Amino acid sequence: MDQDRYYAEHYSEILNSGGLGLVSRYIHSRLEKNIDIDAEVVLELGAGLGQHLSFVKHKFARYYETDIRDENLPNRKQRENFNGKVIKMKLDAQDLSFIQNGSISRIVSNCLLIHLDDPEKALKEWKRCLRIGEGRTGG
Repeated sequence: MDQDRYYAEHYSEILNSGGLGLVSRYIHSRLEKNIDIDAEVVLELGAGLGQHLSFVKHKFARYYETDIRDENLPNRKQRENFNGKVIKMKLDAQDLSFIQNGSISRIVSNCLLIHLDDPEKALKEWKRCLRIGEGRTGG
């Protein structure tokens, strides 16, 4: 079975169940523990099925849940109190060229770098997109 098919069919199920699911939920909660900012624009890269959003406690004007896999984008549940502030979109975490410099308040990424072909390029892109002085604490 090729890697893309495996991720599409089994990854989320395995990652979010049993002991691994406990660890995953712990990581999500720890990423949010010391976040003490309200972020205007949050960009979550590799959001999968949107598991992290339920752990976010700070306010935001826009929250972009992104993933490179089409099967992770449609029909995700969102809590009613987000009032349309969550936008789901297909995005390659290594190519944020359409995002303006310094236009993102916070970037969230959980267990993504290991899956990227060029993690160094991705980190440079992420840094370019972040507003100076924002989004650089915690997750």
